[in-house]
Amino acid sequence: MRRFSLRHVPKTVWLLLIVGAAILIPFCLFEESINAWFASATADGQQRWMIGLALFGALALDIVLPVPSSLASTLCGVVFGLWGGFWISFMAMNVSCLLGYLLGLLCSN
Repeated sequence: MRRFSLRHVPKTVWLLLIVGAAILIPFCLFEESINAWFASATADGQQRWMIGLALFGALALDIVLPVPSSLASTLCGVVFGLWGGFWISFMAMNVSCLLGYLLGLLCSN
């Protein structure tokens, strides 16, 4: 009978646990302050464009930054509704793809 050892856990499992912790721990720590900020920012119509710009930038730079795009896309829908959030997310992800192709082209030679 073989004994279980942490040395026999594949590196992929460790990577998944670390990435999952990197996403979930800040969410648990800062959820209240983030929700309060979004509630105050969305209550004032003047700051909605700033939120849209921040979400667009986060999604557009997702190609080089560790941004959870599913969370950013969901926030687009929460703040701007179904179609507004869809278009912001759609356009930002297209910009991200173009930046990825441009980065690949510039780094190829």
